[in-house]
Amino acid sequence: MKIWERTRRILFVFGLLTVLPSEAHNRSQSFSSWSFENKKLDLVFSVKPREATRLQSIYGLNLEDSITRHLGETIRVSQGLVDCPLDNVRKPEANVLSSAKLSVSAAFNCTLKLSSSKLNIEVGSFFSVIPSHTHYARIFFNDSLPLEHLYTDNNRVREFDLENFRYSELSGRTFYNFMSLGIQHILSGPDHIFFLIALLLMLPSLRSLVWLVSGFTIGHSLSLCLAALGFYAPDSLRIEALIGFTIALASAESVGVRNKAMKQIAFGSIVLLSLLMVLSNFSIHEVAMSTVSLLGLMIFSWNYFQLDSYNEDRLLIRTAVCLVFGLVHGFGFATGLSELGLQSEGIWKPLLGFNLGVELGQLLIVLFAWLFYVLLSRYKLIFTTILEMWSGVLCGAGVYWFVIRSLAPVVR
Repeated sequence: MKIWERTRRILFVFGLLTVLPSEAHNRSQSFSSWSFENKKLDLVFSVKPREATRLQSIYGLNLEDSITRHLGETIRVSQGLVDCPLDNVRKPEANVLSSAKLSVSAAFNCTLKLSSSKLNIEVGSFFSVIPSHTHYARIFFNDSLPLEHLYTDNNRVREFDLENFRYSELSGRTFYNFMSLGIQHILSGPDHIFFLIALLLMLPSLRSLVWLVSGFTIGHSLSLCLAALGFYAPDSLRIEALIGFTIALASAESVGVRNKAMKQIAFGSIVLLSLLMVLSNFSIHEVAMSTVSLLGLMIFSWNYFQLDSYNEDRLLIRTAVCLVFGLVHGFGFATGLSELGLQSEGIWKPLLGFNLGVELGQLLIVLFAWLFYVLLSRYKLIFTTILEMWSGVLCGAGVYWFVIRSLAPVVR
């Protein structure tokens, strides 16, 4: 028995160390906006600075020079067999706009008029460093809705026929591109996956899970629409911190319910949030989570953990809480979507496609997690051990993400 207890502890520590380096919404992706006038094509390329830091070890230069050189080597524009070289006057220029955005501006000079020719745009940026990287490009011209394309490692070149462009031919592809982007976004985000698993551990019955996931779905669909349509845009750093908090709370509750330790967990949450409040006040930088926000979370946590242990009568309360948590995750989904610079007149199809993709990905996660849960429940000893271990791993990862992101410096 002692050997099994030691093995369980080792597995717990290994699982925790495995997930801690992960970040929220960190699927490697970049975006570009293209516009042209006569024979000149202007490019604005944007990516998160933390993605660009991967290039510094390759080029041995500072952040701006590394990304500029990399884009010069990996982006190619041509008309047929004739290349469009970079403008010698307007050389590529990189600027760190915030902790969430690095922007590079450049221009290409072409031989023929762009509006009357086929244009080949090759984007190979970051794929050699991160094969799973995705790049979303948009080409604006005249007063039409933009041409759009999703680049991947296996799909680096796209030919755009600007002369014979018809939006009706593109709308279907755009919808499925965004749906694919939504599926990739949730399946590649460990934070969303962990939260859905935490819901299963919190109230482990199919009926309860349906209620909780439904509340979560309504919440994130609503906030995704609000953010994408421009009605509300919360601070992305604070949202990422709150996502970590939702994971920690849901998994901590599952531990407390099974071990009848809700009051101890309530006290623990107060201690953690108090320490975090002290650290934020002593920080030399403005941090993501303010004292008022932490105080609000403290009040919420204390009251929430006073709920009775597992009780179906509390299902509606927990569903309402999942709806609120869904609002938080929805704003996180919108962070990636907003980078695409969607125009209000053409936003509904991309928004619907992206949200549908998120729902499909979510259903896949819940389905596989539930099947695994049911299969494992047949083996009592292993089932109990893995349940406790995963609850601890999820809680540890949620706390880690919450603390690290709460203390992240705000860039103005």
